[in-house]
Amino acid sequence: MSHSDSTSLKNFIDWSQENGAVIDRSIIFEVTAQTGIRAVASEKIKSSKHPLISVPKCLLITKEDAKKAFDWGDNRKLPTGNPNALTQLYLSKLKFGDHAISSLKPYLDILPLHLNQPYFWHRSQLDLLKGADLILAVHANLVEIWNEWKNLLTEFGIEQEAKTCDLDSFDKLVDYISSNIDRLHSGETAWTSFIAYVWSSAIFRSRAFPELMLEENVENLQTAFLLPVVDLLNHRNGTKVKWTFSDGKVNFISEAKEINAKEELFNNYGDRSNEELLLAYGFVEENNVHDIARLTLQLDSETIANFRKCGVKLDLRESTIKKNCIQFDISLSNSLPLPLLQLFGFLCKLKSESFLTYRSMLEGSDELYKILSSKLDFFKSAAKSDFSKLGRYNNQLVTSTVKKYFAGQKAIFQKAIEEVTRFQKKTLECLNSNEISSFKTFFKHDTTFANSLLFAFGVTTYNDLVSKNCLKQAQLLWIVRIANKGDLTKKLSFQVPDYISETFNEVSSTIVIEKEDVMEYMDFYKKLFPRLTERIPEIFGRGNWGIRQFIVADTVFDRLVWTRRLNGEPHFMKKKEFLIR
Repeated sequence: MSHSDSTSLKNFIDWSQENGAVIDRSIIFEVTAQTGIRAVASEKIKSSKHPLISVPKCLLITKEDAKKAFDWGDNRKLPTGNPNALTQLYLSKLKFGDHAISSLKPYLDILPLHLNQPYFWHRSQLDLLKGADLILAVHANLVEIWNEWKNLLTEFGIEQEAKTCDLDSFDKLVDYISSNIDRLHSGETAWTSFIAYVWSSAIFRSRAFPELMLEENVENLQTAFLLPVVDLLNHRNGTKVKWTFSDGKVNFISEAKEINAKEELFNNYGDRSNEELLLAYGFVEENNVHDIARLTLQLDSETIANFRKCGVKLDLRESTIKKNCIQFDISLSNSLPLPLLQLFGFLCKLKSESFLTYRSMLEGSDELYKILSSKLDFFKSAAKSDFSKLGRYNNQLVTSTVKKYFAGQKAIFQKAIEEVTRFQKKTLECLNSNEISSFKTFFKHDTTFANSLLFAFGVTTYNDLVSKNCLKQAQLLWIVRIANKGDLTKKLSFQVPDYISETFNEVSSTIVIEKEDVMEYMDFYKKLFPRLTERIPEIFGRGNWGIRQFIVADTVFDRLVWTRRLNGEPHFMKKKEFLIR
């Protein structure tokens, strides 16, 4: 804590009270090394409807102030979609113009120039986030700020800095900010500079309050204003507060039961994830119950359109990430959203399936599991990064922030993986023995077939099939055997579900086989036939064992077989619609 910081804070509090702000006598503001400015109770504060802080409208920085300063008519439209862009430019002018003569100087003096939002991080610090969706948001937001600034300058006929004329990529924007950060920190930058506008955007995101507090009928719900004094309060989840506007003043009311002496008085910025907190306010919270992780999937437009036809609502965020990307928010309280499961079930749905099946949902959940696992592995690895390699940019605040962010993401993805396992277990419990059967069980009971594989593949056990990587070939042989069961001289000693042969007959009657299909199976077929027919005629000499049968069997395999991720065991599953429960 520096003497100048304390002096600036005292000057600001004195100024605000001299201009009509009312601060309860039990509240004092102080500067600490850990949290910067904070408000604490000098004595016990009991619950009351009485405002602890009231700020007159004349001290606010609003869109109307900005319009007046820039002579901006009511009917004139902003050249950007951000309703606060003009107010942000006005803040830049107040802070970096000749603010010494501004009546708001005491307030402007306490607005910090050193900010921890990722927009001000060095490239090496941002590289820590590579692989996380957070870096996509930083990228998108910074480009959006850049476009806002350019459009505003063009609207006012203000010439850009020469060094900013070719900032046409995220990397160039990052390099520009890094090379101009010292100018920002010293306060010696032009109010029209891009670095000044990035600063004012960050200040606005971290301190602004919705205009809806002042009036019910607002043109844009995103329109906001700066609220001196109240914007000094730090955030804590679960804090109960209330804002009102009456008699020309904005009132802050704490709804806590009581605040003990020396305890901090908190505001509540809302139920925000760590990504939102970091991008807007420059900090994250450990064990944040409102934290989320984002799963971003890029799909072609046709797939997205077809999935939408299923009636599932999608969150398309093309304005913040790449085109045709779907984002799913997952959290500790909702770690496996149903639409996410449905999407992966849809992606694993065959053309022959007109609905989501148990097979497609289980297979899709396996694919989802792989993606979630890769995300978890990334955050585990990232958390172990050697931050000392950052050298002079090994900033304790930044590295601590990144570690906390990674820890939150790890916890969410770990929970999501556990939920996928639970989902598969519950799904399997919904199927009876006539709807799902293990090939391993069939192999155990069909001893005649199992013994024949010694000659076919040189194996004697199921585990040998797995270790010699010939499990699928064995299943294709067995599927053809079941298709030929009507030609056997001796009835099978075990029960085989009818849906296997029924599916075989259905595929056989509709499949169109091309020359390429035959060539694909030729080597496999020639290795086994006709020698299997000659050596074991009681199996391979009964019925049709032509190459076409194996091409059909491969399609049957795709339609009916799901291989369980946990043990690699294949299961035959009846085609059955998956119903949401």
